[in-house]
Amino acid sequence: MKRAKLFLTVLVGITLVLSLAQIAVSNAFSTSGIALGAMQNQIAQLQNENMVLRTQVFTLSSYTHIASSASEMGFVPSKSQIVLGTSKPLAIRQ
Repeated sequence: MKRAKLFLTVLVGITLVLSLAQIAVSNAFSTSGIALGAMQNQIAQLQNENMVLRTQVFTLSSYTHIASSASEMGFVPSKSQIVLGTSKPLAIRQ
């Protein structure tokens, strides 16, 4: 009889300890879930910003934009080629 009470007491004690452990772990996971949600929102926002910036880079580096910017700055394509006369060879055969 005494052994049955001891066994029952041990089982109740183990159940209480495991229940408290489960509550502690659940509490820790619930607060980390909120932080995880905030981080995922921030990741999504940064991905959108990267997409916008990538589009701007592609637009600004396109040849048509570069050509129009160059013409606004006064650069014009040359119409004729300049050819310098033939030069003497570097080494003269003797």
